[in-house]
Amino acid sequence: MFDYIGSVLETQNILLLAVFLAGGLYILIRGGGSLIKGAEALSRSYNIDSFIIGLTVVAFGTSLPELFVSFMANLSDRGDIGIGNIIGSNICNIALILGIGAVIRPVMMRVTTLKVDLPIVFVVSAVFYVMMLDLKVSRIEGVMMTVMFAGYIYYIYKRAKLKNEELLDEDEIPHGLSRTKEIVMIILGIIGLYIGSEFTIRGASGIARAVGVSELAIGLTIVSIGTSLPELVATLQALKMNNPNIGVANIIGSNVFNILFVMGLSASTKPFPVNPDNIKFWGPLMLFVTLILFPMGYKKSKDHKIERSSGLILLVLYSCYLVLSFVIKGV
Repeated sequence: MFDYIGSVLETQNILLLAVFLAGGLYILIRGGGSLIKGAEALSRSYNIDSFIIGLTVVAFGTSLPELFVSFMANLSDRGDIGIGNIIGSNICNIALILGIGAVIRPVMMRVTTLKVDLPIVFVVSAVFYVMMLDLKVSRIEGVMMTVMFAGYIYYIYKRAKLKNEELLDEDEIPHGLSRTKEIVMIILGIIGLYIGSEFTIRGASGIARAVGVSELAIGLTIVSIGTSLPELVATLQALKMNNPNIGVANIIGSNVFNILFVMGLSASTKPFPVNPDNIKFWGPLMLFVTLILFPMGYKKSKDHKIERSSGLILLVLYSCYLVLSFVIKGV
């Protein structure tokens, strides 16, 4: 029985591999959605500021697909998919997700976001890029990132304790779910993420081998978009609910989590090999899309926001990235 299941999972049938990939991404999305809904409702019930929720609970929930995919890919000696997923997801979060959000509705940016949170994302991304220069992310570097992540969480905790953030009104706190049900949703979401990540990796790497496309290109595009869909859903829902704080904080927090938590934990377990293309192309692009948010967000007026025109620029940039990664560098 188990031998049969194993043979099915190791199939070279491209149609079945496509089913694995689509099914894995679907389970990831549903699992991530369940986790986000349960965790957000549980945290909001304690009357915590929405931006802090976005930076932590929502960002953690939406980054778990990246964690499972990258962690399992590295253990399976498919490091290109793992590291491509992290870099691709961070590019996707900004260029695609924030771009879509800004086109739908200009995205407001807090002053503290521009002066504190964005610089943190850029510094973390730059440190990650420097660590890749020797073509590997070692266990020591993984531990360093994990320690940095602990420091980041402590900073957010201290920041949440300060009264300079506007708290939620009591009537904004959801009461539709009991805390027991919220915890069950979180657990089911984590299980779904684990199962979905396994099928996603098998489907993506199998298709890459079958059609001659590099696993790095698959990780940079298909897998990174799939694991970023929870961020997209959370951001669009936040904009729909007229609460852009959660959407922006989710993107910022997810990018920090992806590097410090996902890569840190993965590399601490097993050194991560780095494809030279990540140093020449994808790493610098990740830094660039983070950097351009500063001029897009800073305005002479008091209203700091990313306009629709900036959103279109981000989408065009992401389209060029897809062409470059999948067509030009994909084979």
